[in-house]
Amino acid sequence: MRVVAIVALGALVVGCKQPEPEPEPGTGLYDSGEDPLPGYPSSFEYGKFKASSLVLLPEGEGLDFTGDGEPDNNLPNALIPVDFVMTNVDMSRDGFNETLASAIASNLLNILMLARHEDLILEIDLLGGTTENGYLQVDDISLDTDGTPASTFRGHFDSERKFTGGPDNVYVPMTFFESSGSVLAQVKQAHVWGNLDDNAIDGYIAGVVPARALIDEVIEPTIPEEGFDTDGDGIADITKATIMETVENLADNENIADVELANGERGVSAAFQFVAFQTDFPTPWKE
Repeated sequence: MRVVAIVALGALVVGCKQPEPEPEPGTGLYDSGEDPLPGYPSSFEYGKFKASSLVLLPEGEGLDFTGDGEPDNNLPNALIPVDFVMTNVDMSRDGFNETLASAIASNLLNILMLARHEDLILEIDLLGGTTENGYLQVDDISLDTDGTPASTFRGHFDSERKFTGGPDNVYVPMTFFESSGSVLAQVKQAHVWGNLDDNAIDGYIAGVVPARALIDEVIEPTIPEEGFDTDGDGIADITKATIMETVENLADNENIADVELANGERGVSAAFQFVAFQTDFPTPWKE
């Protein structure tokens, strides 16, 4: 049950007021497809990293995706109705973050990043990882049809360590259960920013999770047909149909899916803080 919070509405899929990115990376416009403006000539060249923490920020901490001048991060609010349904499981933001921490600590959820800096342009591949046979390797679901990374942030350094990337449309590979494979959570208009050197990368990721794609491509195929046993008596007491009905009712709710995307679909704004440390993993593609 440790990852039910993610399955129910939070998979993206990643206390004090966090500083706003400087300079402001934008207000969530779609990726133009153009190369980012060159930045500071940082000495960083190349590195591989694995996330050690991923924390959902409180409401009001994030980026402005609606153009009203206020930060948008509505995922904490989206968890509230699900918390009401799942009476014996903590679906609050704190419970959600505990779920993420447990999944990362147990190597169930492996978020990998590969960063390279060349000609003043920084690229950060966002990858999922598996630990089959005790060895960390890239999950194939993270790769495009040609075998290269499917999700890449493009940006630049603002100083020796400080960087900014996006907006880009990316996919976050998520693993919910030991018995199930990874699924991809779409994140549109995604930004990443923070600090990067040879040893670690830390910062923030903010974007918009399309509600329809989250329901159809992540939640529905992941929830067991028999539902969940939330009180530990061995009998499923919340059905898949009940969970899906709750989620379906939220998809078009502007108080939950707070951002209207370019094609008229609605999405949930989200913002996370992360830390990732240098590690090594094989890349099945030619770099």
